[in-house]
This record gives sequence, structure tokens and C-alpha cells, in this order.
Amino acid sequence: MKLNKNIISGLVFSIAIILSLYSYFNLPETVTVQIDFSGNPSNTEPKIFALFIPMILSIGGTIGYYKYEETKPLFISIIGIIIMILTLIFNM
Repeated sequence: MKLNKNIISGLVFSIAIILSLYSYFNLPETVTVQIDFSGNPSNTEPKIFALFIPMILSIGGTIGYYKYEETKPLFISIIGIIIMILTLIFNM
């Protein structure tokens, strides 16, 4: 079980770091973080703040999953990764 936990933690951590770096270098300085029902941007933030929250969710969840015997932190990591992917989709 420990080996699987190491592999999963390393994989999720690596994906979070790679997505964060890719997003940092490829997104514009002002990032759309919310869209309205008609598909127009309704809320924007500076790039560093828009990437900081999902990265912290992903890395914190990965560390929580690695240290404790629960899978709940892993879901938090996955939510952070999904937020990063959606941010990339809406801003590219």
C-alpha cells in the first residue's frame, strides 16, 4: 500500500507542478477566473493569484494524502488540478 501511495502522490504532485509551470509561462497576465451564463468573462485576476490557489490545493492535498491514511486529501488535489485545467481552457 505504501508503494502505491508513493507513486500516486508523486504523480499528482508532478502533474500539479507541470501544470502550474505551463500555465505561468503560457497564460496572459490577466486571467479570466469566472464566466457568466452567456460565456463572457465576468471576473479576472492577476495570473499569479489565479494559479496560486489551485496549486496550493493540489500540493496540500497531495501532502495530506501522503501523510495520512485517508483519501479525502487526494480528492482536494484532483479538484486543484481540474481548476488549473479549466483555467487553461478558458484563457487560451
